[in-house]
Amino acid sequence: MRHPTTPFTVNLTQAEIEAVEALSAKRDLSPDGVVRQALRLYQMVDRRLDEGETFTFSGDGPRARAFYPGPDLVAQMEDAPQGELALLPPAPDARD
Repeated sequence: MRHPTTPFTVNLTQAEIEAVEALSAKRDLSPDGVVRQALRLYQMVDRRLDEGETFTFSGDGPRARAFYPGPDLVAQMEDAPQGELALLPPAPDARD
């Protein structure tokens, strides 16, 4: 079942537009589909963090650090087990 949509303008940098276009081509989705999928993923992660779960990257620590260079990095690569980086949810006053 399709839900009615409402136009919504988002200001993106050229790099962000190119990222949406690349994901759109890679996943065979429309740009709107990429944004919807990203929003659903963000909502799921946000809800689970609010419920007290943790979020970790496994594998390549430098790649994870490049993806999430924010201040909430809890474990540095050398301290984390098997190269994992654990992230805490941001403090309530730090959310956008």
